[in-house]
Amino acid sequence: MKTLQTINKLVARETGYDENVVELVNRFYWNSVRQKISCLESTTISLKHIGVFTVSKRMLDRFIIKTIRKIRSIRKSTNYKESTRLLLLEVTMNKLKKALVHRNTLSKQYYETYAKRAKRIRSTDTNNIQTISENTGSDNQSSEG
Repeated sequence: MKTLQTINKLVARETGYDENVVELVNRFYWNSVRQKISCLESTTISLKHIGVFTVSKRMLDRFIIKTIRKIRSIRKSTNYKESTRLLLLEVTMNKLKKALVHRNTLSKQYYETYAKRAKRIRSTDTNNIQTISENTGSDNQSSEG
């Protein structure tokens, strides 16, 4: 497995940037961008001249499952005082609500993309069927005459 220093050297060599610049970008990514995405502070982060970082649907689903398990374990646990347990449940439930809102947003986007793609495929199939039927019809007419 490659270490971060090895990756920094490789990227610096391939892109022609200084190794310190590459290291700064990696640190920035892991300290701020990754943290914001991991805690679902936002689903999409756009960095000028670098690109757009988004939360994947798979990661979001894993986070939701993990959060639900955490809520169940907090409810069953006898290790906490009642006030502490209620506070933990409230914080965790808020995280879950936020994740579910993000998942619904992503689901709408995926559905819209799917619907557009399906509509385009259907119209293409209809055009192809008409073209095929016209071609086969003309072949049948020419062979009869």
